[in-house]
Amino acid sequence: MNGIYDTSRFAFRLWDRKHMEPYHYMILGAWANRFDTTIRLGLKEITDGDSIMDVGCAIGVIPLCLGINLPKSKITCLEVSAASTASLLVNYFPTVSGRVTFVKSNVCELALKADWVFCTEVLEHIEDDKLAIKKLYENANKGVVITTPNELSNQKVNGHLRTYTMEAFKALLETVTINYKAFTEENLFHCNIGVLYK
Repeated sequence: MNGIYDTSRFAFRLWDRKHMEPYHYMILGAWANRFDTTIRLGLKEITDGDSIMDVGCAIGVIPLCLGINLPKSKITCLEVSAASTASLLVNYFPTVSGRVTFVKSNVCELALKADWVFCTEVLEHIEDDKLAIKKLYENANKGVVITTPNELSNQKVNGHLRTYTMEAFKALLETVTINYKAFTEENLFHCNIGVLYK
């Protein structure tokens, strides 16, 4: 999984900007950088061929970055919105879209399993974040990757119910395991990053 940033940037060069929404391009660039940070700070155990699930995939940035860099992996995306919304970015890349499945579901009702479960910028929207993280961990074979806003974020944006200090973030992770890594990333979006291992 080394070189994720370079690979994602290469994808941008291949992407004809005349055929995409400018907002999608902007969002992809920002999230690809965050994804690169997640990998660089600790998620090096993921291997091509591992099954991936992205819970709360929004318009599909994380599935796209994963799909570009894990050509043998199948990716399942869960989103409470319509699949057509969640698959917006992935549809720009046919070699990725054929390996991605979209499921309409919610994190607290999670019943599908995968080797690695991603949940980025979701828990701050969930009333019962302890139940949500329990479901994420129960359904991962190898581990879970979580990001949340930290205390430097604006709590009122996008329906956030809370932000997390690093102490609060670690306390949440420890409700399911003590086998984890936790980091703070302040350059992009002011977020906490956690990797929980099985």
